[in-house]
Amino acid sequence: MNNSHEIEIAKLSSHVQRVLGDRLGEFYRQRFAALDSYLKRLLDEHNGCADTISDAEIEGAYEMVTEHLFPYSATEMEQIISLIEARKNSEEGASYEAHQAHFLFISNYARYLADN
Repeated sequence: MNNSHEIEIAKLSSHVQRVLGDRLGEFYRQRFAALDSYLKRLLDEHNGCADTISDAEIEGAYEMVTEHLFPYSATEMEQIISLIEARKNSEEGASYEAHQAHFLFISNYARYLADN
């Protein structure tokens, strides 16, 4: 990574912090990874120039991550991960836990579809 690219990433990071502020405090690992990936693509689309990325584009990235990719609260996400891990660790009884995780996912997806 060259120095000018690192500078642009630092500028974008500051811009994201200014636009999203305290809302980033609601993020968990999966959301951070998804937002990071989305913002890297956005920076590429802007030919590596962070200054041309608008507040609206950052808000759009936030919306994509929090409303479409990972609409779950941190507590719900912990439950989903726990259920997945329990299924991996125990074949017996795992189908019930997997059904619960699947139900939670389907319910949230149905809620998303109904809202849009």
